[in-house]
Amino acid sequence: MTKLAFAFIIADSIEPLLVAISFFAAALTVLAYMSTIWRERFRTVKYLTRLLGEQYGFCRTIYRVNYEIQSDGSAAVTYDETLHVINSDLQGIEHHTSIPSEPERLVGEFRITAQVKGKDVEVSPKLILATPTRLFYQLLFSPPLKAGMDLEYGYKVECPAGTFLDSEKALYQRGLPFDYISSKVSYPTEQFEICVSFPENWRIERTRPDVWMGDARLELPREAQRLGEKQLEAGKIQNRSFLRLKVAYPVLGLKYVISWIPSQKLSNKD
Repeated sequence: MTKLAFAFIIADSIEPLLVAISFFAAALTVLAYMSTIWRERFRTVKYLTRLLGEQYGFCRTIYRVNYEIQSDGSAAVTYDETLHVINSDLQGIEHHTSIPSEPERLVGEFRITAQVKGKDVEVSPKLILATPTRLFYQLLFSPPLKAGMDLEYGYKVECPAGTFLDSEKALYQRGLPFDYISSKVSYPTEQFEICVSFPENWRIERTRPDVWMGDARLELPREAQRLGEKQLEAGKIQNRSFLRLKVAYPVLGLKYVISWIPSQKLSNKD
């Protein structure tokens, strides 16, 4: 075998390896580029949240919403918030709680209570407007919060029976494509969490997280992509199944959603 022939053999054997190395290097470059874009987008959202916090005069460092649905379709909604006041006195903030549709036979009404955790500040709920599907209210602080203060507090809203549905048939009769909970990010927020738990004998299917621009349920694919399906956690606590969505630096003005389809109730034998 001549040296030239040997060189051709070596070249032929190395060429596939070089192609594989080039492909691997290109894949790494693409992954690095995508990672850079994601980090830059996250930094942008984080920066905008802090910038808007300065404009509002405060920021919610923690905002947790938990829906605990009962067998009759009623729900207790607990809110836990931590506010950081940046540059102005804060006398109160405004909130609203809404449900997907009006129950056919409305029993009871929305009710709200508030409780402060470890501060000499009184939080008083003030009802502004109540309809079968919406509750508008203010949470007033006495004395007003001063710049630099942090306040951790909680409040609870009780939704009437029939608010949530236990079967796909009931969903169809109500004219809804799915049942859901949602929360609009009305103030600059750093850490947001929304959770829903179901009665022991309810069966829940086709769960998904989503992001909407408003009440018309216009989806926002880009922000939904930032969340991803993996952001929706599912599990069980004390025989109650739950769904939980966590979002770092949610976008101001958007609604973050957990939706599901209720199936038939489980019997005691299931």
